[in-house]
Order: sequence, then C-alpha cells, then structure tokens
Amino acid sequence: MNEKAKKYIKDNTLDLNKNERMDTTGYVSLAVSINKAYGALAIVEDDLIAKVADAWNYMSEMTRFDIPTDVMIKAKDLFISKLLEDEK
Repeated sequence: MNEKAKKYIKDNTLDLNKNERMDTTGYVSLAVSINKAYGALAIVEDDLIAKVADAWNYMSEMTRFDIPTDVMIKAKDLFISKLLEDEK
C-alpha cells in the first residue's frame, strides 16, 4: 500500500494513543473509517496495476513483430518487478 497515502490518512485522523480522545462510539467510528480508507486505497492500487498490465499487453500485441519474444518476456518481467517493488 502507498506509504504516502497511509501517512495522510493517519495524519488526518485522531490518534487514539495520544491525548486525542472521543467517546466509545467515536473510537469504533474512527477505526472503521481508517480501515475503509485503507481498503479503498488498496482497491484503487489493484485497479491501477490491472490497467498497467492491460496497457502492457496492448503494447506487446502492437509490437509483437518488431521485438523478439524473449526480449519482450524479459522486459515484462523487469517491468512488473519494478511496478510491484513498493509492495514488498
């Protein structure tokens, strides 16, 4: 998950471990809203990765006669490893 986005979510919600306190209902509401924000972020990231993969496949199809297959496979492996680098 994108660390900048996670930091933004944490920075813009109350920190229950510090002096920022709410009633019991607030605690539950906050926990749910943070998890929902993280979930939405994960959905968007997954969608973006799928779009990038579709774009790569389209580019591969359009250039299949110009670039040797083994070069395309190696390029795709390098591309995907770089794309997913932050998730490790």
